[in-house]
Amino acid sequence: MPKDVTFHNRGVQIAAHLYLPNTFQEDRKYPTLVGIHPAGGVKEQTIGLYAQQLAAHDFVVLVYDSSYQGASGGEPRLLEDPTTRVEDARCAADFLTTQSFVDTERMGVFGVCAGGGYSLAVAQTERRFKAVAGVSATPMGEAARRFFGNPIPPAEQIKSLEAAAAARTATANGADPVYVPFVPVRLEDIDDSTPTMLREGYDYYRTPRGQHPNSKGRFLMTSMDKMLAFSTFQLLPTLLTQPLLLIAGSEADTKIYSDEAYDLSEGPKELFVVKNATHIALYDKPEYIRSNANVPLVAIFTTHFHPDHYLAAHVILESFPGANLYATEKTVALINDIIEGKTLFWKSALGDENIASSPIVPKTFPSTFFSLPGDDIVHLLGPVNGDSPEQTMFWIPSIKTLIAGNVVYGHGIHMWLADLDDPSMTEAWLDSLQLIESRGAERIIPGHALGDQHNFNGNQDMEHTRAYVRFFQNEIESKLRDTFTPKEITAKFDQAFPELAETKEGSTSKLLLQINAQHFGRGGQRQMHDVDLVALQKSYTASWNFSKN
Repeated sequence: MPKDVTFHNRGVQIAAHLYLPNTFQEDRKYPTLVGIHPAGGVKEQTIGLYAQQLAAHDFVVLVYDSSYQGASGGEPRLLEDPTTRVEDARCAADFLTTQSFVDTERMGVFGVCAGGGYSLAVAQTERRFKAVAGVSATPMGEAARRFFGNPIPPAEQIKSLEAAAAARTATANGADPVYVPFVPVRLEDIDDSTPTMLREGYDYYRTPRGQHPNSKGRFLMTSMDKMLAFSTFQLLPTLLTQPLLLIAGSEADTKIYSDEAYDLSEGPKELFVVKNATHIALYDKPEYIRSNANVPLVAIFTTHFHPDHYLAAHVILESFPGANLYATEKTVALINDIIEGKTLFWKSALGDENIASSPIVPKTFPSTFFSLPGDDIVHLLGPVNGDSPEQTMFWIPSIKTLIAGNVVYGHGIHMWLADLDDPSMTEAWLDSLQLIESRGAERIIPGHALGDQHNFNGNQDMEHTRAYVRFFQNEIESKLRDTFTPKEITAKFDQAFPELAETKEGSTSKLLLQINAQHFGRGGQRQMHDVDLVALQKSYTASWNFSKN
């Protein structure tokens, strides 16, 4: 159950629900989210459902009724004022910074429908929000001027402004307020011309499916001047630099707004399209909103034999005692061949206390596929080459998703090349990228990426990986081994990939570049390999089948 809390926006008391993780501990710090409800909605409806699901995934989530609406205070009632809605979210952030269990460096904002639009708006100027998301996001100003993307003529907009002005005058002189419905009030108000969003909005807001006594489904006519003057998109290209997630149904009338926001954003971004879903379906339909928080973790896969993929496995297994650590038969054999030497080396490098005395070796996974909850089949693809031989990828055809491991790197990071000791290995890596493309994947998850820059753009990550490997192939590998010094190799990569040149010293990305430069540069420090990588790679690549099955 959520905790009832309150905070204030310029003297108006805001009624809020604070959702805490199931295993909440007061002395821990948690990633935290502010959730903004749709226009005409309240905190107990769809935004509360999302908060409940996110709390089950170890987030602290604060949702609230906006000023003038629901259980919150403020007059006049049911005013939909975009600037106040944005300020509500800022005040929510103020409140959260006073809570000891909130990690203020991991605070984000999200919303549904108009709440999604307001999330995009507030994040542009509220830098305490480190990430932003919108579900069926609808920017109120743009929607007031372009209904589902169709421009409303200026003359019609002026009529709305004149109606708002007349309503203000009448109210000032004692008349009753004038309200406008967000969704149809009666079933008979719906006909064949009613847009899907409004038709389904009636079902959600006016029937037991989602209705709540505090959700009136209407707004003051005097809100129109404020909505028409407001813009979510105007400054979005320049000011919204935080990672952006947009979730929209493929059949949503409002998907056009998510498309536009995605195109305008210049920062890290993802548009996740939910197949067959409509705008309102993403409010509460369980087939689209489901949490796997209570599904136990039963399997952990080691995709290849690099020691960072198994030397600390005991830490994960201590947290998930019911899980098993798996790898392919060949990967298990390779790990057994090198684990003793790797354990001694990394103990000397990192200290005995940081490496288990007896690291856990993965069990051999006995099949080429497994199933997930919901009967989604996951196929193991491999062995393939990536930054080293004998790698495994995972293909989920039902959702056209490929988990690429170290075959694909995020576009914001340098790549490990120090295992490419023969041109055939480099060529095999490029062949693996061709294999990925042959699957027709719509979503590709890289093995390494920078969390503060990466936006899980599969095409961009694939292009980066291919360009990086080919640059190495053509500019470094094709020359004699000692043609360049490490410093010259570093400079070449900085010039070829200027977007990576600003990577911080000491970061993983910069360290990868330095190791590569040392390994291939004249007089540099070579990496020692415990396995004949060239022979390993050549043992399987000649027979690989690039089919789509």
